[in-house]
Amino acid sequence: MRKHLKFSLIVLLLSLSFLCLIYTKKFQINSSATFNNESFESIISISTSPLTFDSIETAYVQPENGRNVFFIDSLNLTTNVVIKARTACAVESAALINPSFEVFLIYSSKERLQNIENTPELQAILTYPNVHIYFINDITKFTIGTPFEDFVKSGKLLNSKHPTEHTSDVLRFVLLWKFGGTYLDTDTITRLPFDNLEPNFACRHDGDNLLCNGVMNMESADKSHLVTLFSEQLVNDFNGNIYTRNGPQLVTSVVQKLCGTKNATEIINKKECGGFHVLPPEMCYPIPYRDHRQLFNSSFSDEVMKKVDSSVTVHFWNKGTKGIKLERADKSAYIKLAEQYCPRIMSVDRRFF
Repeated sequence: MRKHLKFSLIVLLLSLSFLCLIYTKKFQINSSATFNNESFESIISISTSPLTFDSIETAYVQPENGRNVFFIDSLNLTTNVVIKARTACAVESAALINPSFEVFLIYSSKERLQNIENTPELQAILTYPNVHIYFINDITKFTIGTPFEDFVKSGKLLNSKHPTEHTSDVLRFVLLWKFGGTYLDTDTITRLPFDNLEPNFACRHDGDNLLCNGVMNMESADKSHLVTLFSEQLVNDFNGNIYTRNGPQLVTSVVQKLCGTKNATEIINKKECGGFHVLPPEMCYPIPYRDHRQLFNSSFSDEVMKKVDSSVTVHFWNKGTKGIKLERADKSAYIKLAEQYCPRIMSVDRRFF
C-alpha cells in the first residue's frame, strides 16, 4: 500500500513539473524575438491588480558590480502618473541590448511611483527580467556616507528654481557613487551594448562643446576616485538658479581640470584624461539638439539612420520633441529605431507613439 502511494506521489509530482514546464515555455518571451501583437497583448494583460514596488534601500535585487543602467524620474507630481511610451522605449532598449546588465528605473518620490497607472507600456517593460522599478524612500538617509549627505540636509536642493532637473542631476551622481554603472536620460534609445566601452566616460555634444550628463558612466567610489571628484564639485559649486549649471557645465568643468585644458578639440584628441574617457558626439548624441526634429520627420529618415549607424545611444531631446505626435505607421527615423530596439512597446496597440 505504501509503495503504491509513494509511486502515485512520484507520478503526480512529475506530471505537475511537466505542466509547469509547458506553462513556462508558453509564456516565455525571448528578448530577441519578433513579437505577435495578439499573443503579446494577452501576456501583458494577465496582471490587472495594483502593482507594488520596493524601495531601492530594501529591494532584493540590488545594483552591484557596476553592471547597472540607471534611469531617474524626479518629478514631484503624484496624480495622473503614467509611464509614457517613449520613456518605456528608453528602458526597454537598454534592457534588450544589455541582457547581462540590471536596468533600474528609479523614482525620487515614493508617492509618485505608488500612484503609477498599470498601463500596457508599464507591463511591457516589466516582462524583462533585468528591469527593476524602485523608489527612494528617504533621500536624506539614502545619501548618508556620500559626498551629498550634508548638502541634502542643508535644503539647497529643495530651494532650487529647477527642482526636478537638479534633483535628477544630484541623484545620478549619488547612484553612480554608491553602485557604479551607466546613467541614461529617459529620452534615449540604446542601440549597442555597453560591454565594449571603457568605464568612466561622458560624451561631448556637437555644437556647444559641452560634455553632457545625459549618457554617462562611472565606477563606484570604492573602485575609482573620479565619481567623488564630480560629486564634490557639484556640492561645492551647486547653483539652483541655472538650469545646466549642475549638469553639462559641471561635467565639462571637471573634465577640463582633468585634461589640463579648456580647448574642446584638445580634450577630444586626448580621448582620456586621468582615467576619464571623453567620447565623440556621434557615440551618444549623433543628432544634436539643433536638429532634433529630424528624428521625427520622415523626410530626413534615411539621412538620420546613416548618422546613427555607429552610435551607442540616440538622444531624442524630449524638451524639444515631446509635443510631436507620431503615428506608429510613420516612416520617421525615431519609429524605425523604436521598431528595432523597443519591439514590445511598439507592439502595444495604440495609434500614436
